[in-house]
Amino acid sequence: MAEVFICTSLAFWFARRAVLPRLALVMILPIGTFVVFGISALRGLARGDGTSEWQMPGLSEISSIDFWALTPFASAEQVPELTNAFYLIRLSNELGFHTWGAESWNRIVFQWIPAQIVGVEIKSSLMFDLGVANLLSNSYNFGARTGATSTAMGLAYMEFGPLGIIFFIVVAYVMGRWWVRANSGDVWAMALYTCGLTLGAIMPTSYPIVFLNLMMLYGGALFASRRLLNPAHQESHRPSHKAGGGKFRVQY
Repeated sequence: MAEVFICTSLAFWFARRAVLPRLALVMILPIGTFVVFGISALRGLARGDGTSEWQMPGLSEISSIDFWALTPFASAEQVPELTNAFYLIRLSNELGFHTWGAESWNRIVFQWIPAQIVGVEIKSSLMFDLGVANLLSNSYNFGARTGATSTAMGLAYMEFGPLGIIFFIVVAYVMGRWWVRANSGDVWAMALYTCGLTLGAIMPTSYPIVFLNLMMLYGGALFASRRLLNPAHQESHRPSHKAGGGKFRVQY
């Protein structure tokens, strides 16, 4: 849902310099907030509440969900991601436990090495056994709630301590460069920025290297398409735009 909204909004901006009216945004954001916090209940309806019989929930079923009770405004128990981040940072601070890039390496291996092809044993052997869950359980009697993410804030600190901020600095710099080039009419920068914005938005609640990990997929697909669509003239591909307007054209 976030990707569809971001792609649509940016397409209108880059092509027409059109933005969503503020009133519409103010009305949409609260609805989106309740949907995000109530997504587990919506998933439960879709899968038949554990019966594994997938179905399209009806309006009456959706309206029966107590969305307010599922938000952190009603209960602090609804913010497990921040709790996870707190304990990861506490673990690193009090025990001096840092993974020094091993956590990010595991994420890359998990994403890109298919166990169906190389086998589970080989894939597991390429990953570091960090034992973070055991350390949290033994040190603080803490166990993460199923379905709650670790968050990039906690994992970045666990990786490199205060220097974990470098993950966010790099993403901000790359996105800034793409934004400038996109607004100057570079079509491929527009596509890269659109892909990257969703990843940048979910990064705080996901993991630090999610941007690089998935941009390798999105970027690879984009550049492969670019080469297939224009193999003979890709070096002479130069985007341009009309001064003062949002429309663009591509010259070859």
